[in-house]
Amino acid sequence: YWVNTEDVSKVKYAVLQHLPVFLQKTATGETDSQLTNSVYLDNTSLELYHGRLDKTPGAIAARLRWYGNGKPETIFVERKTHRDSWTGEVSVKERFIVKEADVQSIMTGRFDKGKHRAKMVAEGKSEADIEEWEQLVDEICQAIDTKLLVPTMRTQYMRTAFQIPFDATVRVSLDTNLCMISERGYDLENGKRWHRDPAVPIQNTEIARFPHAVLEVKLEVKEGSSTPEWVSELQNSGMLYEVHKFSKFIHGCATLISEDVQSVPYWIDDNSIRESILASGAGHILVNDNSTEHGERAGAGPGANQIYPHLLPHNTTAEPDKGARTSQQKVPNVAKGFGQKYTNYGVANQGAYDSDDEDGEDCECSMWPTSTCMGYSAETNAATSIQKIEPKVFFANERTFLHWVHMGVLLSGVASSVLAFAANDAIVQWCGGLCVRVLL
Repeated sequence: YWVNTEDVSKVKYAVLQHLPVFLQKTATGETDSQLTNSVYLDNTSLELYHGRLDKTPGAIAARLRWYGNGKPETIFVERKTHRDSWTGEVSVKERFIVKEADVQSIMTGRFDKGKHRAKMVAEGKSEADIEEWEQLVDEICQAIDTKLLVPTMRTQYMRTAFQIPFDATVRVSLDTNLCMISERGYDLENGKRWHRDPAVPIQNTEIARFPHAVLEVKLEVKEGSSTPEWVSELQNSGMLYEVHKFSKFIHGCATLISEDVQSVPYWIDDNSIRESILASGAGHILVNDNSTEHGERAGAGPGANQIYPHLLPHNTTAEPDKGARTSQQKVPNVAKGFGQKYTNYGVANQGAYDSDDEDGEDCECSMWPTSTCMGYSAETNAATSIQKIEPKVFFANERTFLHWVHMGVLLSGVASSVLAFAANDAIVQWCGGLCVRVLL
C-alpha cells in the first residue's frame, strides 16, 4: 500500500495499538528503524526486470543487501524466485551471508567456498545445511556468470517493523524516505568497488525520490480463520492505497533506465507520482508528460489518480476521465502477497526483521534530502512499448465466444428440427427467418 506522507504518523499510531515496534539490533545498540540498502543485479537487456514485471514462473531477482549507515560490512546475497500461486507453489526468498570483501569474488566467479565450508563445519553446522548452502551459492554464482549480471539499481529507505515477538500472525513493515539510484557503470573485473562511491555526486537523472511511504502487511492466518478485524479496519481507513505487486526494483528501472525497458508497470501513470518521475527526467515514459493534463488533482497524492481508479482509497469511489487512457494490465482488486517461503543461510544481528513485497517488492514515503541519500543528487531518453495484456483477458474473450457458439448451435438445432417436421410453408419460412436472425 502507498501511504501519503501526512498520514504516516496516523498509520503508525493505528498499528501500534495492536503491534509493538520490532527493535532491530545494530552495532551501536537497538533501534526502531533502520536504513536498508539493496543493490539489484541485472544485465544490459534487463532480463531479470522483464521477468519480474511479466511475473514469469521461475523469474528471479538477485540483490546484495546491507543495513545501517556507513560502509557496508555484512552483506546478504539474496535470490527471490517467483511462483504462480494457482500452481500451489509459493514464492521463495533465499540468502546467504558474506563479508563485504567477498562480494567482488562472487561477482567475478572467484568465490572460495572451501574457506567458508570449513568455517561452517567448525561452527557445528550439519552436513545437510552445508550442502544446501553450497547449492544456493553455486546457483546464484552460476546465474551471475551465465546471465552476465552486474549491479544495476539500488533502493534505499528507512524501515520500521511491527511484530509481536515469536508471533508471525500479523507482520507489518513501513518504508519511508525511499530513493532509487542507478548503479550502472562499474567495472567489476578491474574496479575496486561493486557499488557507487557515496562521496561522488551523481546526476539528477540517476536518482528517483519516491513521494509516498509504503506499507506491507503479511498474514499467517490459520485455515478457517479470518483476517484480524483491526487489519481490515486499517485497510478500509482511507489512509492506504493499494498498489498490487508494487516493486521498488521495477519502479527504479522503469524510471531511471527507461532506454532499455520494453514495457513499464501499470502504476507509472498514477498522477500522484508524476512529479517525482518528471524530476528524474523520465517524463517520456508517462502517458502524457504534461502534469496538468488530467486536471487540478494531478500530483495531489495517492487517491488523486483519475487514470487508475483502483489506486483510490478502499472506501472511495470516483469516475475516471472519459478520455483518459486506462491501464492495459488487469489489476486484481485485492492484493495479499502472503505465504512467501523464507530461507536464511547464516545468522547476523542486523536486519532481524526482513519483509518484502514479492516483488512483489515494496514501496515508500517522503523525500530524501540529498545528504541523507549518501551524497547522491538527481536523463534517460527512450520510448516505451505498449503494456503487455494479461493472458486471462484473452481466455475470458474465448470463453464468451464459445458460450455464444454453444447457444447458436443449440438454437439452430432446434430450428432445424422444426423445419424437418413442419408441413406448413408459413412455418418453414418463419423458422428460416428466425434461424438467420439468431445466427446473425
